[in-house]
Amino acid sequence: KKIILLVIIGSILYRIYRHPLVLRKVASRVEVHEGAVAGLKVTIIVKNISDKLLKDVEIHDQLPGITDFEHGVEMGSLKPYSVHKQGNHTLVKWKLSELEGKEERLISYNVKSHLKIVGTVQLPRAKALVPGIRGRKRVSYSNIYMITTGE
Repeated sequence: KKIILLVIIGSILYRIYRHPLVLRKVASRVEVHEGAVAGLKVTIIVKNISDKLLKDVEIHDQLPGITDFEHGVEMGSLKPYSVHKQGNHTLVKWKLSELEGKEERLISYNVKSHLKIVGTVQLPRAKALVPGIRGRKRVSYSNIYMITTGE
C-alpha cells in the first residue's frame, strides 16, 4: 500500500513540477558537395505540453563556429530577434509572446558552412526559457543532433 501511495504522490509531483515545454531539434535538406556538408535546414519543434498559456517564451540556439546563420527567412517561419557572435559560436534567439496549451510551433532556419565538413557535425542543444515563479526562468533543453557524412 505504501509503494502505491508513493507512486501516486510521485506522479502528481512530476506533473506539477515538470517543465511545460518540450524541444526537439532536427535537420533536413542537408546540402552535400564533394562528400562534405555545405549547408542544411535546422528545425526546432517547440511544444507546450501543459494546458496553460505560456507567455514570453524565449528560444536560444547555438551554432557551431564553422557555420553561419542565413538571414533569409522562409514563409511561415518566425524571424529571430537576435543573431550575434559569442566567442567562436553564433547565438540565435527567438521570442514567442504566447504559446497556447498543447500548441506546437516550428522554428526553421538555414545554416551554411565556411568549410567543407567531412565526418560528424554536432548541432548543440537548443534552450527554452519560460518565466517561472518569483521571476526565475525555467529552462528546458532539446536533443543534440548529429549529422554524419561519408569519410
